[in-house]
Amino acid sequence: MRDHLVRFVTPSPEALSEVRAAIASFLALGLSRELRSAMLLALDEIITNAVTHSGTDGPIIVHVARDGDRVLATVRDSGSGFDPRCIQCDCPPALHAEGGRGLYIAIQLMDSVTVYSDHGTIVHMSRGEGRQDGPSAALRAFQSEHIVRFAHRPSILPAA
Repeated sequence: MRDHLVRFVTPSPEALSEVRAAIASFLALGLSRELRSAMLLALDEIITNAVTHSGTDGPIIVHVARDGDRVLATVRDSGSGFDPRCIQCDCPPALHAEGGRGLYIAIQLMDSVTVYSDHGTIVHMSRGEGRQDGPSAALRAFQSEHIVRFAHRPSILPAA
């Protein structure tokens, strides 16, 4: 069984179905349905953000790795970046807000998320089996001008 998957995705909506299928296949064996579903949804949101907002001809690089019962993923684009200090992690974006839902969803589903954005954006996230859901909100563990890191006690999303 492979322990990592790397894909170079062109910033187009058409490329999303191929990378989704490759990630689903990579995660199919040996992981719980809950972990697979959480990783697929979080990666879909982050890759869609990269395709939508990178606005460049450069590839989006997706790297997914398994380390036992833990999955680590990194999505990198070469867009203009944004200020990651604007990310809301304690409450969902307003219904009329133009964006922010993808990162919010990923932060809620993962054990940890790190966002680096300057000339391009890198989102690194991880989650393992055995995560316990509960009412606590995500914690902002580290913040600087270009990097914001989020870590969870448990998720604020309700148990499925």
